[in-house]
Amino acid sequence: MVRTEVPARTDRLPWSSWHGLMLVGLGTVWILDGLEATIVSALSDRLTEPGSGLVLSQVGLASSCYVTGAVCGSLVFGYLTEYAAINSAIGELVPARWRATVSLAVNGSYWFGAAGGAALSLVLLDVAVIPAWLGWRLAFGLGAVLGLFILIVRRTVPESPRWLFTHGRSDEADQVVSGIEERTRTRLTEVAATLVRGYPRRTLLGRALFVGQAFLCNAVCFTQGLVLSRFFGVSSGSVGLYLVPLAAGSFVGPLVLARFFDSIGRRPMMITSYLGSGALLVGTGLLFRAGALSAGALTVAWCAVFFLASAGASSACLTVSEIFPLEVRALAIFCSVGTGLGGIIGPVLFGSLVETGAVGNVAFGYCLGAGMMIAGGLAEAVLGIRAERRSLESVAERLSAKAAAA
Repeated sequence: MVRTEVPARTDRLPWSSWHGLMLVGLGTVWILDGLEATIVSALSDRLTEPGSGLVLSQVGLASSCYVTGAVCGSLVFGYLTEYAAINSAIGELVPARWRATVSLAVNGSYWFGAAGGAALSLVLLDVAVIPAWLGWRLAFGLGAVLGLFILIVRRTVPESPRWLFTHGRSDEADQVVSGIEERTRTRLTEVAATLVRGYPRRTLLGRALFVGQAFLCNAVCFTQGLVLSRFFGVSSGSVGLYLVPLAAGSFVGPLVLARFFDSIGRRPMMITSYLGSGALLVGTGLLFRAGALSAGALTVAWCAVFFLASAGASSACLTVSEIFPLEVRALAIFCSVGTGLGGIIGPVLFGSLVETGAVGNVAFGYCLGAGMMIAGGLAEAVLGIRAERRSLESVAERLSAKAAAA
């Protein structure tokens, strides 16, 4: 048996400039992800213009391939990074009373990057400034260059003191310094057994949360440009004007609502976020089918939907970083399965629905995405776990502690 005050000391820490620096470092990753994804969305119409070689359904397929790559990457590199994963780092390093606030702010920063990507597209896709054949290629290349900023995270975020102490490095845990003396890895079979046999209700909860948010967010986000151009005649060079307010609303949502996840509680706020965004999306689909929306009005409706949906999606990341034992928390396998189910199917389906040119088909897609979110909210209502203001160890006991007790 090993006893330590490191977790309690971590939870007692007051907010400091160090926490702020870590927040910036971790948020940088999500900002870059949002920037790149939005650039892809803004480019979708340009890539289907005559001479570009793609049709609408192929754009949806490419978006699903993007999500497939993200899922496969998390399966491989989540195993390699151990506890450098973003949400695990937040859970391990941020005091319990601030965990939801920081998690939602970091995860919500995706939309800050999305706004930047939309703004960049206005320049890169302006044929008066950059030739059409060059603009979209520069956009893709810019995303690769910006990926180098991941080095900021590597230099900013230390190893988890909980992780260090668990591996017999109490001095380094006290000082929160770099370096690892001994690494232990959890096998994939052990992770699967832990999730399915040890925590079946939590596994079902996380899957429902991630399927819902991944389907809605990926399906709608990756096809926004196609909807605006196909049904409202918005030119590919102007799509960014409509994506900026959407990204802004999606970024503001988690920031405004974050503190309530720590004060009011996880379950009521997640239920509100999921059910509320689903209900708003149903209304959007019905108005879209009735022809009652202009491009601007549709964008306003999307802003309202994603104000809640982005907070819900961020809280789903927070939830799965809290409810499983330390040894399997950062492998991201569970999140990948849920993200894969919703995120791969969604863009392909929506791309195909948009390609039909039928308003009713797209409205059906919106209602389907809403149903996924509502199902996630109902799962939280039935299976949700109170984790606000609690230490991670009280929410999910370490596997090594259970083994020692046995």
